[in-house]
Amino acid sequence: MKNKLPLISMMKTILIKMRYILGSLFVLCSYFCYSQQKTIDSLNLELNKHDDPDEYRFEILNSLAYNYYLIDPERGLQISDEAIMLAKKLKLEKELASAYKNKGINYDALSNDSLALLMYDKAIDIQKRIGDTNGVARCIFNKGAIYFGNSDYLGATECYQQAYEIFEKEQDSMLMGKVLNSIGVNLMYRSKYSEAADAFLKALGIYNHLDMSNTLDYASIFFFFLILNKKIEEYDLAIGYQKAALEIYEDIGFMLGIANTYNSLGNIYDSTEKSQEAIFFYEKAYNIMEEINNQEGIASELTNIGIAYTSLKEYDKSLDYLNRAKEMYKNIGNLNSLSIVFSAIGNNYMKKFELIGNRNFLNVAKKNFQLAYDNAKNTDDLQRQILALDELAKAHEMQPNFEQAYKIKIKVEELKKILSLSEKKAEIAKLEAEFDHQRKVAEIKSELANKQEIDRTIFEASLSREKLLKKVAFIGS
Repeated sequence: MKNKLPLISMMKTILIKMRYILGSLFVLCSYFCYSQQKTIDSLNLELNKHDDPDEYRFEILNSLAYNYYLIDPERGLQISDEAIMLAKKLKLEKELASAYKNKGINYDALSNDSLALLMYDKAIDIQKRIGDTNGVARCIFNKGAIYFGNSDYLGATECYQQAYEIFEKEQDSMLMGKVLNSIGVNLMYRSKYSEAADAFLKALGIYNHLDMSNTLDYASIFFFFLILNKKIEEYDLAIGYQKAALEIYEDIGFMLGIANTYNSLGNIYDSTEKSQEAIFFYEKAYNIMEEINNQEGIASELTNIGIAYTSLKEYDKSLDYLNRAKEMYKNIGNLNSLSIVFSAIGNNYMKKFELIGNRNFLNVAKKNFQLAYDNAKNTDDLQRQILALDELAKAHEMQPNFEQAYKIKIKVEELKKILSLSEKKAEIAKLEAEFDHQRKVAEIKSELANKQEIDRTIFEASLSREKLLKKVAFIGS
């Protein structure tokens, strides 16, 4: 299977990093940045007109802090601090909690997880004290999103479950649906596909009941069903779900979602070795990425089209796309994607050598595989280093330079051992976390059972005492 670039968009962030925030609504970055900038401009104008340190100024500051997290989170932090100081001065506890939460959101946008968690905890402490259970649930959910982004799926599950239970008690169906969606994604990443599907279906049921079948939230579930079915190689089902998502994105005019849908359809056809169909959808995605000026998205589609043309043995056309992608990634500074492009170019030249026999092609292939390895090394991506060195060793074998190929293979085995050790450590950590989670659940159940037993004993002792007192009273009379 060829190495494909991931979806370069906020949808990638949802699936891989899970950094959308449960504030007033869930939003997708590229879709709302423009409207948020307009909101920020309006709020700044209002702030300049209102100097009084009162509750209205706090509301403006707090709204600004929230809206900055997608545009300029550093500025969002500065505004958050001003909002926090004013809330303290005015002794507004609920508002202070909201300001801490928005500061956490801005730290989250900067990937400063520890400080984001600290801010959420500060908000939760206040919200618990004043009885704001809905606010507690929102902050707990945001903490879960951070845990998910760090691959702490058990920690994320615990947070999502706590948030869901609160929303369920409050009968907040819309937020129940959003949390179920996140629970489904989390389960999917833990390879619990059946349970993930159940969570997605439950969320769909809620959205249908709320008549929200033409929303981004509803479409995102179909998108996640696509990922799930692609993982289990149910490609026909995956295509069906993706077309359902596409329909909604087109209805609401969400261009980035449409582009991602075409990209995903291209990946599915590429996985089933239907390169021409894949190119058709990659080109549609490319056109939209150009229209919305998404530079990473454009480079991603150029790469995917180039790889697909290599599969069709149209090598010169493939190189045209790959070289354009290479220059874009150099300008952007995305070394991981640049490594993928260098590997794809090397593979192109190696196949041309196999077809024509020109040794210059083999030398160019080796040069590109080396560059792929160098870029992967700079990003500490062991898997990509191994892939690049494997390809480089193969090129040396073709030369033939068996001594150099052997040396590279030894390096590959060393890296595989390091990777295997790292994966084993991760697996042990995962098992330890599972065990710790089960132990905590068992302790809670045990404490509950002990409490019930103690309550029963006290109750029985109380009854015995009452009987004894009655008996004494009867004898006395």
